[in-house]
Amino acid sequence: MAIKRISAYDEKVLLILYENRAMTIEQLSKELNKTMNSVYCKVSRLQRSGYIETEGASRIKNHENTNAQGKYAFVTDKGITLLQGLGHSFKRSSKRNKPTKNQLPFVLLANEIAFEINKEQWSFMNGRDAKVYFNRRSNELLNGMVKSKLSGEEYCLYVMLSLGKSEKSPSEKYTGMLSTEMSNHYEVMKSGFNNGHLTERIIQQYIFFCRGVEWYDHLIKELPKVDKGKFLLKVKSLRVLPFKVGKMMLRSLASEEIQNEFCKSIIELSDSSTSFETSFEITINEMKFGIDFKIAFEDGEICYGVNMVDMDLKKMFRLKYYTEFEYERYGKKRIIVYGTSLNVDILRLEVESKYIEVREVEMLQVMQLLEGYE
Repeated sequence: MAIKRISAYDEKVLLILYENRAMTIEQLSKELNKTMNSVYCKVSRLQRSGYIETEGASRIKNHENTNAQGKYAFVTDKGITLLQGLGHSFKRSSKRNKPTKNQLPFVLLANEIAFEINKEQWSFMNGRDAKVYFNRRSNELLNGMVKSKLSGEEYCLYVMLSLGKSEKSPSEKYTGMLSTEMSNHYEVMKSGFNNGHLTERIIQQYIFFCRGVEWYDHLIKELPKVDKGKFLLKVKSLRVLPFKVGKMMLRSLASEEIQNEFCKSIIELSDSSTSFETSFEITINEMKFGIDFKIAFEDGEICYGVNMVDMDLKKMFRLKYYTEFEYERYGKKRIIVYGTSLNVDILRLEVESKYIEVREVEMLQVMQLLEGYE
């Protein structure tokens, strides 16, 4: 049955669809806090009325080789005209707003990130708006931006995935485009000028969400090489994470206090048999080595602790400066690194160190503890 009278709920659904360009039924149900069945019925009625259209499943390859994202919906020109009649103003037609076939999986996955963040702690900006905000070109690969409402920190988001069965590994063309984009960002960071104009909106923090171990391994090797390492030297942080882990890790980045609480919880869960105290009073020089905290053990030993669960390549870059000379200078403090199984073989430190693997089940426990923490 078609809709005869538009309700506030109908208007809300159409607005959410327009703002997010395209959404699956599951994403709509999460955003609206409604059951999948009720949302499906609403979408069907709006579709019969001509306000939205739906198209078939988009198969997206990920590291677990699961398949379908399900049907996705988008607003038609008739739906946009209806919203304009209700007082809303839009610049794009349905055709311009709807993602292309190649853009679609990236838009859907960026939406998935947006709908799972804590709205009280974060605000989300889609790829198009983020490019306008930072005055970047419309053809850049940037997929979105999140900003912490607690700290004001901004993180630009990139979704990396292989498209179709024919693309078994990151293509040279896509890798080249990404490298060029990072080089352009480096020039803005270095000069403070963007397109000939002095700018305060400079991208300094990045999070790459990888759907597939191929992209994860590739970025960890290639990103440090951009501009012969100068790009990594200039950024504030650069995190490369598996998609699922990345969504969880965003919860820990909302503020310094939450990050510290995350580290304390990870340490306690990873080594519950040992008695120790954790301190986050780190000097500026210690921060330069990528140190996050100090651990004082019962026997009097003090170690440096590093959270590498978030796989911040900038931190990994800094750790390499903690040489034998610095080790002697700072009281022979060994380093304890906390990270996932994916990172075990990546870190090669000059000084005595210990790697403690943090399992996904432990991360889930910590994230549950952090729910609502401010």
